[in-house]
Amino acid sequence: MKNYLYLICAIFLLFFAACSDDDDDVVVNEDIKIKLTASKTSFLNDNTDYVEFKLMDSNDNDITESAEFFVNDEKIGSNKFSSNLLGDFDVYGTYQDIKSNYIKLSSYALASYKIKVNKNQILNDNTDQIEISLFDYSTNTDYTGSVDFFVGTDKLEANIFKTSTEGSFELKALIEGEEVAKVYLYAFPKFAKRNLVEDYTGQWCGYCPELMAMLDKYKDNYSIVPISVHSDDDMEFSKVDILIKDFNVNGFPTAILNRKTEINYTYEANGYSTADIALGLSTKYESGEITVDAKVYFDKFYTEQLNIVVYLMEEKVKGYQTNYLSGDASYQNTRFYALGGRIEDFEHNHVLRYTMTDLYGDNISKDYSINMSDYSVSFKLSREILNIDNWTVVAFVAYDEDSESKRDVLNAQVVSLGQSVNY
Repeated sequence: MKNYLYLICAIFLLFFAACSDDDDDVVVNEDIKIKLTASKTSFLNDNTDYVEFKLMDSNDNDITESAEFFVNDEKIGSNKFSSNLLGDFDVYGTYQDIKSNYIKLSSYALASYKIKVNKNQILNDNTDQIEISLFDYSTNTDYTGSVDFFVGTDKLEANIFKTSTEGSFELKALIEGEEVAKVYLYAFPKFAKRNLVEDYTGQWCGYCPELMAMLDKYKDNYSIVPISVHSDDDMEFSKVDILIKDFNVNGFPTAILNRKTEINYTYEANGYSTADIALGLSTKYESGEITVDAKVYFDKFYTEQLNIVVYLMEEKVKGYQTNYLSGDASYQNTRFYALGGRIEDFEHNHVLRYTMTDLYGDNISKDYSINMSDYSVSFKLSREILNIDNWTVVAFVAYDEDSESKRDVLNAQVVSLGQSVNY
């Protein structure tokens, strides 16, 4: 008889243990059922392609706004998720301590095809042209002969692009009808004006993504030339304190347009305008030395002292970013809305690293600006660069710092290191 009692007790204890849940914070309520769904189960690992979640109760009521969502047991700030990591992610939602079903997400990376161009900007004179090829950098294979290039719906002939229209153009590479890569190309008149925007920012600055989101809108529009000037973080520019003092930067984020006008995240660029000065750049990197050959063209004579400024910027710098935009409905149309309060491995771009001239530029002889003669100058900087594709050169012409009108940039130019642009 005792043996039977022992057996019954053991069975009872086993049953109790089996019914227990290791998760003390979330309980499963048998009376209320909630169901998690996702807009898709696979996404591109580029931090912009996101998955949207919805939570419904057993009466088909949408309870998403009152729910919380977890990815790999980490709470996220909204019902949207994106990542730059490659792999699988387990997602569930909770509502009033009730836990939903799990959904497994998978991220994927694009193939390593990359469109290579000899330059990405041309004059819109139907003569200046861009030469195009396609490489698979994982195997170092040239696929140019097996690919079709399209601008819009127009197939390019002989892998050459030229145009009489100004603006930006999306170039796609297709292999057997499937898109494998794309880039943007640009065409301008000779004296197109580009506006310099210097964004004073930091990884610690939670509202700095406001300005990043604004600059995102113009990443495929060369009317804006952005420079990110970091302070008090791993990407701090060595002379940032001088710029902060001289341009009266009183808080972060601060963005200054053409070194004279403070703007904020609501700024709207008005498209292209014309300038009286144009800039051409030819750049190269060999054996640890960066060379920039610049040419300034004048369409008006200037009696004031003008300077040319050349900066070197790094792209695709990985590091964290504090993000107060996470889950804030005011920013739900930006990529930062769904990225969480602290974004790990965030990609920082146009990070100001070095000056190849004086901080405020080197003088352009007045003989050129008064007589409207083309001015040529060369700059060199010794630096070891690991990946040339992650560096860009910015040059601009501004009034000398001692001029009464010094708070103005007359025109700016940007080019990838190793490439050239005529104007």
